[in-house]
Amino acid sequence: NSLTGLDSSIEMIKICKTIGIEENKLELINSNFLDYETNKNFDCAIAVGFLEYQSNDNDFLKKLSNILSKDGYLIVTLRNEDCMERKYWNFLKKFGIKIDKSSASYRSHNIPKFIDSLENYNLSLEKIKFCHFYPFFWPISIFTKKIDIIFGHLMERFFSNRYSVKLASTAV
Repeated sequence: NSLTGLDSSIEMIKICKTIGIEENKLELINSNFLDYETNKNFDCAIAVGFLEYQSNDNDFLKKLSNILSKDGYLIVTLRNEDCMERKYWNFLKKFGIKIDKSSASYRSHNIPKFIDSLENYNLSLEKIKFCHFYPFFWPISIFTKKIDIIFGHLMERFFSNRYSVKLASTAV
C-alpha cells in the first residue's frame, strides 16, 4: 500500500516525517485538500479535523467524489451541532460567556443533513459512530475532570453505535 498525506501546516509534515514510515510508502504534501491537484484515484480518504474549518462541505465532497475510487471509503469527523453541551455553549454565548473548549473558530454540522447530502456526490453512509461524550457540563466539569473521562468512555461504549445525536459532540 502507498499513502499520500496532505497537511496545510509544514510543521505537521515535519512531525509526520519523524515517525519512521518508509518514505517509498508515504508521500507527504504540504497542501490544503481543496488546492491539491492529482490524477490519482484513492481507495480511502480520511479527513479528521478538516470539514469544520471549511466554509461549506460542497467543495470537499465534489472534489472527493472525483478522486475516490468507485468502491472507496471516506472516513470523516464532524462536530455535532445537536450535541446538548454544544447547545448549552451557544446558549451561554448569548450572555457573553464563552466556555467552548476550542480556541479556534469552527463550524458544527447537522449530521442527518450531511448524510443526506452524500447522495448528491454518489456517496453513501456505510457506518456511523459517535464519540466525545460530555457527562457533566461546565461549570461542574471543572471539578469532575477525572470522572468525566471515565463516564465519557462508558457513554461512548454504550451509545457510540446508536444514533446518539443529542449526547455526542463528534460523529465519525
